[in-house]
Amino acid sequence: MKTYLSITRWLTLAALFSFNLQPATVFAQGTAFTYQGQLQNNGSPASGTYNLTFSLFNTNTSGVPIAGPVTNNAVSVTNGLFTVLIDFGAGVFTGSSNWLQIGVATNGASTFTTLAPRQQITPAPYAIMAENASNLLGTLPAGQLSGTYSSPVAFTNGGNSFSGAFNGDGSRLMNVPGAVAWQAAGTSQQAVSDIGYLATNNTQPTVITLPTAPNVGDVIRVSGIGAGGWEILPNAGQTILAGNFQFPQSSGTLWTPTYSGSGGFTAVTISSDGRNIAALNGYRTIFSGDSGITWTANSASGGNSAMAASSDGTKLVSVGTGIYTSPDGGKTWTLSTNLSGCTSVASSADGNTLYVTRNGGPYPLYYSVNGGATWMTNNMGSHNWSHICCSADGTHVVAIGDGHLYYSTYQGNTCTNNSSLSAFAGLVIFPDGSRIINFSGGTLYFFQNGVSTYTEHLITGGSANAIALSSDGSRIVAAGGAGIYMSKDFGVTWTTTSAPGSSWSYVASSADGSRWVATTGSQIYIAQLATTASTGYLVGTQGATVELQYLGNNYFLPLSSQGLISAY
Repeated sequence: MKTYLSITRWLTLAALFSFNLQPATVFAQGTAFTYQGQLQNNGSPASGTYNLTFSLFNTNTSGVPIAGPVTNNAVSVTNGLFTVLIDFGAGVFTGSSNWLQIGVATNGASTFTTLAPRQQITPAPYAIMAENASNLLGTLPAGQLSGTYSSPVAFTNGGNSFSGAFNGDGSRLMNVPGAVAWQAAGTSQQAVSDIGYLATNNTQPTVITLPTAPNVGDVIRVSGIGAGGWEILPNAGQTILAGNFQFPQSSGTLWTPTYSGSGGFTAVTISSDGRNIAALNGYRTIFSGDSGITWTANSASGGNSAMAASSDGTKLVSVGTGIYTSPDGGKTWTLSTNLSGCTSVASSADGNTLYVTRNGGPYPLYYSVNGGATWMTNNMGSHNWSHICCSADGTHVVAIGDGHLYYSTYQGNTCTNNSSLSAFAGLVIFPDGSRIINFSGGTLYFFQNGVSTYTEHLITGGSANAIALSSDGSRIVAAGGAGIYMSKDFGVTWTTTSAPGSSWSYVASSADGSRWVATTGSQIYIAQLATTASTGYLVGTQGATVELQYLGNNYFLPLSSQGLISAY
């Protein structure tokens, strides 16, 4: 819109002047706006320097200004055109009609001539939209809160108070006493306080991370609906106090069958952290990467007589008609050598140093220092070997040959033996190589620093077909013909666990002695020992539930739990 304004006098000049002012579009940004106009002298464009003053009225005539005057001095006018910036401050334009009154003077003059009529300020299209938005100031009418909002609406002011009936699943409501809403969680979930999560994944654990900034007293709940179970991970610096888990068994262990195969098992291994488990079932490898929650049966050909693993459970070696190695926990196997008649195998913690025995000889002992890439024989002699074990670093090795113990601290290149003592079928060595246990029935023979002398301990009320140790040897678990037995004092005293009274064949233990895996017939059982220690994370099977409460100082306390839950 262009409006021309005229005046019939200009100061005290002799000639009669007429000035016309043409306003252009007004652009609003912040509180200042740009005004463009055209100044004419008796119908011709004016040029030069002028002073302009602006006042704002809410009427087109008379009245008092509601803002201004605002004076712009030394405004340059070229061919009648000029541009000025006007700022009446905040709170002036409230949606009502306004008129602009303009005064003009030559540069240096002290008296302004008021131009008439006043010019109404009209809105541009976007200003109309902003005027509509101005209706959202103050208390909002109920009608303006109706409808559906496509984006989230946040009410983050703690002073807000809302009343009435609310609809929805309540999944984001917080700090509501006694209220915990439930929602499904698939593959992964960042938890928020006072929410329950249903782990629905059927193929892998649902990974749930604890709230990042909880308040003292906040809780979260997790329930394993899907076959994959769940994992609860803390954020950096957070700790879950695992000692509050309550297990009903008097021995403090809960044995659960987690896999049922066909035929019997010939070996079982577990990683130091209790997560990676593998078992030999004929020529098949049955393995789990989540503490026995889910299992995979591999038909790839491997050994069928014995198996050993690195401490992380990823490097496996099995023997039977040949020697086979696996770099991925039993998923794939490679024939290392087709040496036949192999009966037992041992591995160092890193999986690089391996030992293998053969029966039906006499044969020497075979060993590798490069994970089975090449094989050598040592100086422990040729015998009919039956069992072999090695220390975690692979330097200490003990084996049963021709019914006697043979022991070496140099990978078998020098050897001592006890020919006066008949060795029994069972054999384990402490990870540091300092002690050896040779066992038969319910009697355990503890040898220390060699195989010359021993101390005898009895498994109270039981016997052992297989034995497994914690990394320090203090916790020992024995799988026998009528149950599974546990010692927490290096085998001095024993208690019967809650394992079924079955004929157990093999057993393995995590490094801390709190997680075990054992085989009986065609089934694999896993167990969790109740602990008073804190933990890094929790793992639950299908049907397991847990409720955690935040205590402050980055500690979460289990309030209640049900089902098989492992703490790591």
